[in-house]
Amino acid sequence: MLDQYFGVIEGFLAAYGLAAVFLLGVLEEVFFFVPTPFFFVGVGFFMIDAHLKLAAALQVAILKIALPGAFGVLVGGLVIYWLVYWGGRPLVRRLSGYIGFGWEAIENLNKSFKRGHIDEVALVLLRAIPLVPIGIISLFCGLIRLNVREFSWTTFIGTVLRMTGLSLLGWYLGREYVKYAVQVAAIERYALIVILVALVIGLLYWHGRHKQQEEQS
Repeated sequence: MLDQYFGVIEGFLAAYGLAAVFLLGVLEEVFFFVPTPFFFVGVGFFMIDAHLKLAAALQVAILKIALPGAFGVLVGGLVIYWLVYWGGRPLVRRLSGYIGFGWEAIENLNKSFKRGHIDEVALVLLRAIPLVPIGIISLFCGLIRLNVREFSWTTFIGTVLRMTGLSLLGWYLGREYVKYAVQVAAIERYALIVILVALVIGLLYWHGRHKQQEEQS
């Protein structure tokens, strides 16, 4: 089944080239609940000639894979960002009785999320780490209403780093990439669960801390 799946990716890349890389970036971002890091490991395998030296392979990885792929992720990320930006508040308010926190907790999280170089670096690194589902970052940024300019540039830079590394991994591993990509995808599934649980716990913690401070004041 995996051979058929990667055969589809190969045919897609052969038919549409850079446009296919862009669309795969959109899909990786929008369908963040489906482990997709092997998309760009496979793209690296198919698009980078195995006989190239590292410098030449790096050039292909950046220009023909990472840049168009990052633009695709940014487009998909902005869709998630704006949907959650405008729809998050009414949804949280409606579900507050079930999830244990309300919109006030989100506002407290927003206030405690410092705008500065440390947070920007953190967002870039989270995008760059292959095991972190990148769509969940867009969801979080939209929920806390992060500045769209900061969201956009950290998304783009971090994704360029991520896709450059993944595509070079596909080029380096050759046909072994299927085995390693599946392992990475399995780890990403668990990472998604851990991140979601941590996010809920963090919201509950900030909400409880804020209420405690109000009671003491």
